[in-house]
Amino acid sequence: MCAAQASLYAELFETRFRFSGIALARESTAALIAGPAPFVATAIVGATGGAVRPIALLVSGLAAISFLAVLKAPETHNVDLRATDGDSRGPAPAGETVEETAR
Repeated sequence: MCAAQASLYAELFETRFRFSGIALARESTAALIAGPAPFVATAIVGATGGAVRPIALLVSGLAAISFLAVLKAPETHNVDLRATDGDSRGPAPAGETVEETAR
């Protein structure tokens, strides 16, 4: 997921909101999920007497949530993602393709 994250995030947000959208998405997730994850994992291992299978299930569940989120992300094939700077046509309106905007 890390390799494709940059292009995925860039395609999720309009140009004028891109920096704020990416920062909010990444950093809030890091604070709420990734930050306390080691403490949660330690508590689970301690509560289960050293079993690591619950941690594997937790990580698998988080991976499944990530997979579902990617599946629900909008398709941006043929959508103009360029900034309005220097582009006389501007970005394509949400949901329109480059070809539709050019008409």
